[in-house]
Amino acid sequence: MGFLWKRYRAQASWGLVCLLLSTQWFLCGRHALQTLRTLQRVRGMTDAQRCVLIWGPFYQQLLRAQSVIPEKATIRWVSSQPPWYVVYYLYPRLLFYGALSLQELPSVRRRFPSEWVLSFVDQVPKHFEIYEPLQASKGPR
Repeated sequence: MGFLWKRYRAQASWGLVCLLLSTQWFLCGRHALQTLRTLQRVRGMTDAQRCVLIWGPFYQQLLRAQSVIPEKATIRWVSSQPPWYVVYYLYPRLLFYGALSLQELPSVRRRFPSEWVLSFVDQVPKHFEIYEPLQASKGPR
């Protein structure tokens, strides 16, 4: 009797393993294949290319801002919800709050004529505009 129980238990556990594997493949197989294809596609890309793939044109605007705005510049944000994660990409430039709405953009530019101004629109697609200083800076702060 004990022998039959061990044999039945071994067959039951093997059947359970097959059932679990087939269920896992059915539920996750498609997504696993898609993930493997994506990983193969991005394997040879640089970090900048991966960020462009993930963020799209918004990251290209960040790269443009990095190249246009000098490293020792001060930047004023004009936005109701400024994306503070952009601080990472624009470092070592100093970012400060400028205003909440885009209607205040001209007054921010008048109040801070020697500073760069970025206006951010948090709608699809996310984008921002870069405004150069109205007058040349008098030197480092």
